[in-house]
Amino acid sequence: MSLSIGGYETSESFTKEWTVFYWAFWLAWVPFTGIFIARISKGRTVREFIIATILVPTFATLIWFSVFANNAFDVLSQSNTGQFDNLYTSLFVFLENYPFYQLTFVIAILLVLISIINSVDSAVFVLGMLSDNGNENPSKNHKLIWGGIITATAFGISASGTSDLLNAISNLLIIMALPFSLLYLYIICRFFITIVNENSEKQFEDKD
Repeated sequence: MSLSIGGYETSESFTKEWTVFYWAFWLAWVPFTGIFIARISKGRTVREFIIATILVPTFATLIWFSVFANNAFDVLSQSNTGQFDNLYTSLFVFLENYPFYQLTFVIAILLVLISIINSVDSAVFVLGMLSDNGNENPSKNHKLIWGGIITATAFGISASGTSDLLNAISNLLIIMALPFSLLYLYIICRFFITIVNENSEKQFEDKD
């Protein structure tokens, strides 16, 4: 939102709706992501963790937006913007404006599949852990059950294919994320209070 200036102004509805949606999306998704990353990072050093989970993804994102973001505005200004109305095909419409788009189509599909599979795998693994009494290696039955539930839900939503349903799910996600935000705020406050108390006790013991 801070970069929505000059010739790159975005619509007010976009900055409102998508900002809130992504806020809610990450609040709802962070329990799965946090637990999954913590589980697969077991045995790694803090340096390895920071490089793999923060620096590398951030650097890749910077490259992507640096290369394609400005060109995207040019493509939008020179073409029929209506062809980008469909969220699920807009990436491929955009890639058609570049050479070797047949190859980039394949790469884009592979990257999307990797992202979806990784997301579902992390959700299945974490839900299996939570439903298996916190077992760090949940049983196959737990993972199969959750995998089946998630897959069936995804196929059901895809089969309906209506924008109204997707909007309803987005709004539901925003509503459900609100109590999570209060919970996270409480956890953060308790975390800092605990750290302050432990440091105070340590300093008191050192003086003794």
